[in-house]
Amino acid sequence: MKERFLGSLFLITIVMIIVINAFDGDGLISISDYQDSLKQEEVKREERFFYDEQTMHSKSDWIIQVDTFEKIEPALLLAEKLENQRFKTYIIKKTIAEKRIYRVRIYSRNSDDVIDETIEKLKESGYSASVIKK
Repeated sequence: MKERFLGSLFLITIVMIIVINAFDGDGLISISDYQDSLKQEEVKREERFFYDEQTMHSKSDWIIQVDTFEKIEPALLLAEKLENQRFKTYIIKKTIAEKRIYRVRIYSRNSDDVIDETIEKLKESGYSASVIKK
């Protein structure tokens, strides 16, 4: 009986040593690296669309607001969708009455962009358009 107990204890010890060496925690490091890279991509995604309102007013000939959201995700999705339709898109983050809102806007690329044509394209695509600057 004592020999079986010592044999089992020895076998369990050998198995534990093998398991500890086989799974030395590299998988956990890889998972945390992956999660960090996802967070960085999300930050880059957000930074791509956020601009200072003053800068945009001085930079563009006209500005049209397409929609406003209380959450960032739908604002980013709309901004990406508009960007894919070849609109120059940006998002303004505002806090009004302790509530954060995200305004999705488009602006002129250059002086050749005609605001009336852009409004018409937006309406054809099913969006509303509020002129902010003309």
